[in-house]
Amino acid sequence: MSAGLGVASAVNEPIHIRGETVPCDVCSRFLEHSPDVLFTADPTGVLTWVSPACREVTGHEPWQLVGYRPTDFSLDAPEEERLAASIDKLSSGGIEVHEGRMLCADGSAIWTSVRVRPVFDADGTMVQAFGVVRDITAEVEERRARAESEDRLRLLMEHISDAVFLTDHDAVILWVSSSVERIYGWAPEEMVGKRTIDYLHPDDMATRAEGLAVMDSGREVHEEMRVRTRDGTYRWADLTGRTVRDAEGRIVNRVTTLRDVQDNVEARTALTASEQHYRLLAENSTDVLAHLRDGVVLWVSEDIEEALGWSTGEWVGHRVDEFVVEEDHGVLAEVRAAELRTGVQIFRIRLRTPVGEPCWVEVHRRRYVDADGSIDGVQVAFRRVDEEVAAERALELEARTDPLTGLPNRRDGLERLAARLGAHRRHGDQLAVAFCDVDLFKSINDEHGHAVGDEVLRVVAARVRAAVRATDLVARVGGDELLVVMSGITDEDHGRSVIRKIRAAFEAPVETSGGPLPITLSIGLVTASPGESVDDVVDRADRVMYEVKRARRTGG
Repeated sequence: MSAGLGVASAVNEPIHIRGETVPCDVCSRFLEHSPDVLFTADPTGVLTWVSPACREVTGHEPWQLVGYRPTDFSLDAPEEERLAASIDKLSSGGIEVHEGRMLCADGSAIWTSVRVRPVFDADGTMVQAFGVVRDITAEVEERRARAESEDRLRLLMEHISDAVFLTDHDAVILWVSSSVERIYGWAPEEMVGKRTIDYLHPDDMATRAEGLAVMDSGREVHEEMRVRTRDGTYRWADLTGRTVRDAEGRIVNRVTTLRDVQDNVEARTALTASEQHYRLLAENSTDVLAHLRDGVVLWVSEDIEEALGWSTGEWVGHRVDEFVVEEDHGVLAEVRAAELRTGVQIFRIRLRTPVGEPCWVEVHRRRYVDADGSIDGVQVAFRRVDEEVAAERALELEARTDPLTGLPNRRDGLERLAARLGAHRRHGDQLAVAFCDVDLFKSINDEHGHAVGDEVLRVVAARVRAAVRATDLVARVGGDELLVVMSGITDEDHGRSVIRKIRAAFEAPVETSGGPLPITLSIGLVTASPGESVDDVVDRADRVMYEVKRARRTGG
């Protein structure tokens, strides 16, 4: 216990972080009251020092944890086996990273992410371990809630800011994020079709083979290895890997994330004994850190220049609102209105850059506690997430768009109809729904082939879209079925006039690779009634459409 406390109290000189001189008390307060719990342990795994942040994260006082092993507070089994394996790994120079559940002082449990690094003396003997514990309960709960329907999207989004690889079962690269070129110099198209092991250091091949076996057994892999750059050099990367399985549990893909940790590895190697405690912890932070009081920036780390292009002097003394885009001031107001007692507030917001282009950042916000234990404003940590946001929006658009016609698909079309029905109930707006079906479409496919059928559907979608107003909704809800939703329809004659315009759009045949084809549509038009559900109004329009189709066939 005294060894850990001795390390903490021995820091009485200014700390130099990335060329910036930071007063000892400022650095100590930021590190000890960061959003994460920091700790040291002896070679047997017994905790020797725990930062005061554990009080807010777990409810335990630091002295209540010192002298115990992490297994004494873990709810996952078998922790003793994992602790022994972790100690062996650290003793051999490895880095231990895992997730698990931790028991809080009030009897509740939180999910935590733990990262531990070893410290060796001049003789190569491990004398201490430094660790960081992060409360990831919200992240785990969100991950589980979305796992069934959005597992693949979640995996990509969690890691898109680093170099992310999607591979098949044989480790052949199917897709790689554009960030790989910034980190390693390879263009994504150069890597697609090749195996991931083609880019690893020869000495790391065996480790990677073991990692693939672990991934295929259903566990997540975390390991450090060297990746070859385009100029032939190697850079250390923190690799995270997991598998993607289909409904039957078969492996269909692997998702691997590479986080460049070259600077961390070099810094870790070069650290002297007198600097190890705080400098090692500082290098673990890749976010921009800032201390705010009443919305005014009192201190910001030099990472602000690399992340956003601002100098520290351009932020210090200014209200953070000045750097938030005007449209997101409401988000900032909601965050401030929420009572911040313990834990961390996590949200996304857009910040201005010196060149005027806004960028997305993910912010972790918590109370700032000074050396006397008093609350002194808030501490925030943020990082850019432009690629995550862009990828999320692109995948969301793809998930809502019919790939053949470019129209909203059934899911998106019905959701938009539901929203308009809600407005119809609140404001009394007239709403008409038309269900359109291509006549004899099966015969077109049978006689001319599905390729010609696809050509017909694309033209039908384009002509219907052009025949209605820009404010009207056109969606593909079935193979040859389109849904048209029209707001502001004054009466039935108004709705029928729109239907006549749609039919008029097909007076000319559709030109296809199989020749011109005459195309007609059967259209069922209904007006939404107050309180009517989406299913009810669509079913009514569908029945009317079939009545129209039957009447045209019988000549009625």
